[in-house]
Amino acid sequence: MKIQDLDVQNVEISRLGGYDGFKVCFSINQQGYILLAGKQETVFPLSIKHAFIEKEKCQFCNKLVFKSAISQQICLNLLLKKSDFLAYFQQKYPERFE
Repeated sequence: MKIQDLDVQNVEISRLGGYDGFKVCFSINQQGYILLAGKQETVFPLSIKHAFIEKEKCQFCNKLVFKSAISQQICLNLLLKKSDFLAYFQQKYPERFE
């Protein structure tokens, strides 16, 4: 799977409070995900979680994900690509990571 081949939409990038890092919310085929990244001297990926608004199966890991505003489950298949996703977002939205 190449990130460039996916239909990534609804990208929102914000700085996190509590620790130095970023929260990247995005969707692929109407399913929501959150990439968490830390920042020390460089930005590094931490995790990718599901952020679904309805109970449904994830298109990548096939896990049944419940709607939840507090804690989302990690998407194990996207987690393996967390560095690729971070690189994609940094290339496409470099000003948001300054």
